[in-house]
Amino acid sequence: MPLATPWQHGYALARSLRHALSYGDSRFDFTAPGQPALHYWETAMPSSRMEGLVSAGGPACAITSQRRETAKRFVLARALGDYIGRSDAGLGILTSMDTARQARSRAFAAELLAPAESLRPRLADQGVNVHDLGQEFDVSTQLINHQITNHGLPQPYSSSAHG
Repeated sequence: MPLATPWQHGYALARSLRHALSYGDSRFDFTAPGQPALHYWETAMPSSRMEGLVSAGGPACAITSQRRETAKRFVLARALGDYIGRSDAGLGILTSMDTARQARSRAFAAELLAPAESLRPRLADQGVNVHDLGQEFDVSTQLINHQITNHGLPQPYSSSAHG
């Protein structure tokens, strides 16, 4: 049965890859032995909406230079998702545009880097906050907030809301 939305396809691809790599619920490390080889170089892009280019022949990419480390990890994960999720051969372009392919790659990246089912039990801990989770998974707090919203996860505990 086909998945209904591009982001559901992206989530499923990421879960499948994490499972195939026996990754569990920990931080995804692109540099760990046994991980998919993802070669990249940083460069200026010809448009401010372009975030990366994914090779047609393998998981290699060029990404926008001058990014925070968490943003770089997100674009690398998007590139990997674009490569393994594509149905047509050819160059992949990662952009900020709102298309099915871009939505799939963003969902893949979010789920690969900070899986919803890994966040769920952590969010039940009253001492954890979005910043802590971002640091644990080496992602932005924005990515954590998107995962919470998109997956209907419990809101993190906020001491200011309780006293």
